[in-house]
Amino acid sequence: MKKANEAKPNDLLRAAREAKGLTQGKLAEYIGEGCDANMISRWERNIVTPSPYYREKLCEVLEKEKPEELGLFPQTHTPEASSQKRPLQYLTRYCTQFIGHDKTIETICTTLQDPLVQLLTLVGLSGIGKTELARQVEDRLRTDFPSEPIFVRLEEIKDSNKVMSEIVHELRLTETDMRPALERLIEALQDDQRLLILDSFEQVMAANLDLARLIAACPKLKVLVTSLDRLDVRCEHVFKVPFLEVPDPASVSGEKDLLRYPGTALFIQTARAADQNFNIHTRETAQIIAKICQLLNGHPGAIIVVVPHILIYQPHELFHELLTRPFQLPIEGSKDMPTRHQTFKDIVEWSYGTLSPEEQRLFCRLSVFAGGFTLDAAEAVCTLPDEPPLQVRKWVAALINKNLVLQRQPSDNETAFEMVILRRQPSEDMAGFEMLKTYRMYGLEELKKSIDEYKAIYQQYYGYFWQKILEFNEDIESQMNIEAYISLKTEYENLRAVMNYCLEEENGGEMLCCCSQQVCSIFG
Repeated sequence: MKKANEAKPNDLLRAAREAKGLTQGKLAEYIGEGCDANMISRWERNIVTPSPYYREKLCEVLEKEKPEELGLFPQTHTPEASSQKRPLQYLTRYCTQFIGHDKTIETICTTLQDPLVQLLTLVGLSGIGKTELARQVEDRLRTDFPSEPIFVRLEEIKDSNKVMSEIVHELRLTETDMRPALERLIEALQDDQRLLILDSFEQVMAANLDLARLIAACPKLKVLVTSLDRLDVRCEHVFKVPFLEVPDPASVSGEKDLLRYPGTALFIQTARAADQNFNIHTRETAQIIAKICQLLNGHPGAIIVVVPHILIYQPHELFHELLTRPFQLPIEGSKDMPTRHQTFKDIVEWSYGTLSPEEQRLFCRLSVFAGGFTLDAAEAVCTLPDEPPLQVRKWVAALINKNLVLQRQPSDNETAFEMVILRRQPSEDMAGFEMLKTYRMYGLEELKKSIDEYKAIYQQYYGYFWQKILEFNEDIESQMNIEAYISLKTEYENLRAVMNYCLEEENGGEMLCCCSQQVCSIFG
């Protein structure tokens, strides 16, 4: 017996639809009840067969007395997948304007339209807007493909072996076909020009090879993936979803300045959605809002869950709460948001929870750095003498891929010092890495759960920078202090942390005196 996806196209159904002047999408709209243009396309190509319910609806809309007039004949078996009404898939969409991503959407669309690109992965932190970006791209490119896009949500899928079956399910292929899901997908999609979107792939990374095989066998297929990390397959192109731009607080004088930047504009929009009377009356308030968005690094998901706290806090109070206890904020997000986006802590924990044990350990240990860090500093501080060597460089690279560690760029003042005073291009010593401020605070909380490890890492941290200060002293005495000056100039926050440590230590007076002297000589 022929399988449904081996049958000839249903020309009668297509002709009846066209005689009514209906597109596949419009016919699906008239049928309703979970039907979409993709389902109509599958029926017309005879890949799946409509259930009795849908056959009746088709006859009603297309004004036919019998299903046979539409090429829908009784079968000896009823595919389970297509004989049941599927519930509508409700996806969380931004109810407010999707701010600050116009160029991003345009870039993603242009990349997918490149004939050489079959797989594009949107990489970014939880809550940064990857899912909504994928939805916006789906809407923008819908007319570029003969077949309707397919959107597959993987956030509830824990088993990588079920990913291909989930795609089969979304395509509504016959479930009575017992062949492997990948084989069935290749047969159904090998000549299909279609956009396939796989959302939240980070939990099923082991399915990356099956996806690569599917893409290799289906040359007309375009795949857009959202994930916290890249898939690491040869056909992959990676797009890192950027944070929203926020202003320098010192440059802000009022609401108009805030509205020029996507991050602070999102703050204002979200605030007024929560409280219609929200207004910015003073320069100080505008600057505090800019500081809040800067502290959150322009992370849209974080802004959206933090801002409703203006109902109980003034902006300056909210800023203080974020600085001191960001993960104890009392108000949860909208109930229709995914669970992983309900609170700021949920957003951070989702990203942290996808890390391997080695990545989690390094993430927590790197959080002791109050400022940025170099690879040498990370190796010196984050590996304890009584344990196997931690592959610091390898795991730093992994955290960079997951956007949990960022490459630090020298400030304008640092760059100007080297270019004007030293008459050279900025040195690599001024670069290095840094963590997002609020994510660093989460890492510290996790590190403190093991008090012995916490104390040991901090001892190495302070010892490392104390040695730096001693070396700087020697360089001053030998009149060879330029390189040391540049190195310590970039470590301001770390040096301040060392000074605070001296204040807490019982015998830290001498160390504090020397440290303070050198910090004053560097920073004035």
